[in-house]
Amino acid sequence: MKYRYRLFLLCTGFLSLFWANPAWSNAPEVVSLPEVVVTGSRIAGSMDEIASPTYVISSADIVATGARTVADVLISRVPGVSQSNRMGWAQDAEVSVRGLTTQMLVLVDGIPFYRPTHVAGGASIDLHSIPVESIERIEVVKGAGSAMYGSLAAAGVINIITRKGDERGGSLTVEAGPDGLRRYAATAAASNDIFRVQAYAERTEEGRRRIYKTTDEGGKLYYSDGYEGDAGGVTISRGPWSFKAEAGRYTNTFEDASSPTYTPPYTAVVNTEEKTYSRYALSYAGERIHALLGYDIQKREYEHIPGCSYDDRSLTADIYTPFRIGSARAVGGVFYRREWTTFREELAESEKDHSRSNIAPYLEVSLPAGDVVVNAGLRYEFWDQEDAENHRELMPKLSLEYQSPGGQTWYLSAGRFFAMPSFYELYTTNTMWLVKGNPDLKPEKGWSYDAGVRGKDSRGSWQIGAFAMFMDDKIVYVTDPATFEGTYDNVAEFRSYGIEAERTWTLGGPYSARLSGTWMRAEERDSAGDDWRRSLRTPEWTVQGALRYDRRPWSAELALRYIDDRPFNAGGGADGSSFLTDLSLEWNSPVTKSGASQRIRLSCLNVFDEAYDYTSLNRVYLAPERSFLLTWSTTF
Repeated sequence: MKYRYRLFLLCTGFLSLFWANPAWSNAPEVVSLPEVVVTGSRIAGSMDEIASPTYVISSADIVATGARTVADVLISRVPGVSQSNRMGWAQDAEVSVRGLTTQMLVLVDGIPFYRPTHVAGGASIDLHSIPVESIERIEVVKGAGSAMYGSLAAAGVINIITRKGDERGGSLTVEAGPDGLRRYAATAAASNDIFRVQAYAERTEEGRRRIYKTTDEGGKLYYSDGYEGDAGGVTISRGPWSFKAEAGRYTNTFEDASSPTYTPPYTAVVNTEEKTYSRYALSYAGERIHALLGYDIQKREYEHIPGCSYDDRSLTADIYTPFRIGSARAVGGVFYRREWTTFREELAESEKDHSRSNIAPYLEVSLPAGDVVVNAGLRYEFWDQEDAENHRELMPKLSLEYQSPGGQTWYLSAGRFFAMPSFYELYTTNTMWLVKGNPDLKPEKGWSYDAGVRGKDSRGSWQIGAFAMFMDDKIVYVTDPATFEGTYDNVAEFRSYGIEAERTWTLGGPYSARLSGTWMRAEERDSAGDDWRRSLRTPEWTVQGALRYDRRPWSAELALRYIDDRPFNAGGGADGSSFLTDLSLEWNSPVTKSGASQRIRLSCLNVFDEAYDYTSLNRVYLAPERSFLLTWSTTF
């Protein structure tokens, strides 16, 4: 009953905005929020004011890259982002940042969107479930974000801002590629003096393609037999109010070499995985108060395991308002989240029903001190878990920002972070794979530090920074070597540190260029007395760049990516280096008087057919071979 009472209070506060007293506008202690709320801060007026490494990817940037997934966008535009599973649409689209995958929080329009049954070391969300056609821009803020956003924001925050229908018109896209790849997408927008409406739909199909080969069956190949995905959504806005509804369904059939002991002979099975999601959001962006209310449902079913299904639901509410404390600007608010799960891992088991709630008041303050701006954030997290230990966490963050006379921004920040264990890690009783959950798991906790400088000149923009993060109580999967029975435990420590840099140039005429690089050392160990070992699949060096030509009606881009030293086992072995090259050529028709235009794009991915594989347990996962994609789109 306690969570229902809290939910009632929050919903009442949210709905009371409809009847907000106009007299509030005369209160001198209240200040106006920026028109657009910036990721990483509820006070800053732009991303330039954030004392952390920041990246903004516009819808035009997404079109220029030709990216088909959010993961593709992030890899091409944000230094230090890596992806191991590049085996097409059959596998979840996920990314790693600073050596972490699970602990990178994904927001959709400011609302956390993740599965509460994720697995340690795996993605908390399949990025395929956010179609690029729905995106207005992506904002990425690296470093500890828990003081503002709570759980899972250890490595940073990816905020995906969707289109709101500010302009009339639409688009249609058709794409074809290897292995039966077909993608169809459409968008439409309309508005009048009262409402703005934005809608999108997408369908993706892929046929048979290789996924991995086993290391102990003579290199036997296993394939994905087919993938189908459908997604769509609509957003309706009026003044400061906006309502969004989205839904998607993805079906994937692939061959699997199943064995609880990971030793041959394997039992070959055909795995059919069906993923569905729906999410709804209501937001109010007033001059003096902001509020978000979101609800999402994510389901997964596996036909090859009778009765195996996961049904995750979450409700989120966030209300905050600005005010002043002397000469300091401040924002205070309260965040509420309720998570439910119902899952069964085989027909012989009974369904598991678990839930928990999170309530978190928070405060952000910005105080000028001469030429330096001091920013402080503080968040108090309380997690009430019905069948496991409750947790209380205090999340502080402090940063200093200095604007030099030359226009450069220097910053230094330190922040506390944490990541809650998932329902799966707490409660699983998977007898088929001999896995049992651990209800005594504690959150992963640690500190993150950033220092850097960024600026702009007549040629373009640049930034360079150093980072370090240290995590205790890292959740890992541990097994008994005699019985192969496994569970999850807080036995590991994690650390990563490195340097990230990015530079863009306008070279004159139709040419522009982009170059970024990351050196990073990500390591972990099981206990304080053990030696540190490299984290799996995390490259030490990543350098990428692009040279672009853009003069209508033609444009072309050459994109290069060098990846070196990706360890794949506890002994320190590495898959070596990869040098990937992508090339695209695009033709754009003249824009008609009505605003219509057409675009034809031919892309060659992995031009030189470079190997980009990684090994996990007894499997070598195989990235796509050299492939050609043809895209046609029209806007109107």
